Amino acid sequence: MKYSLLIISIVLLILLIIAIQNPGNAELNFLWMRLQQPLIIWILLGSMLGIAAVFFLFLSMIRSRNKSIRELEATLDEFRESQRLMAEEQPLK
Repeated sequence: MKYSLLIISIVLLILLIIAIQNPGNAELNFLWMRLQQPLIIWILLGSMLGIAAVFFLFLSMIRSRNKSIRELEATLDEFRESQRLMAEEQPLK
């Protein structure tokens, strides 16, 4: 789930490259000629998609880290509670 956006973008990029490089289809050759003109726009869009994928990857890493920290805090609270109960059960000498 973490890498789904990145995988989808890579697959779409590969399919676009394969479709563009097919020399036997006149429509695809026309498409290639049209795509060569605003090539910088396609490069920028790809870069933005890559940056978004990295951002969502880091966001998911931060979420999972926060979740594990919360689980550790809950375990520590349970341990403290059990220690307090054990201290109350033992008579003071």
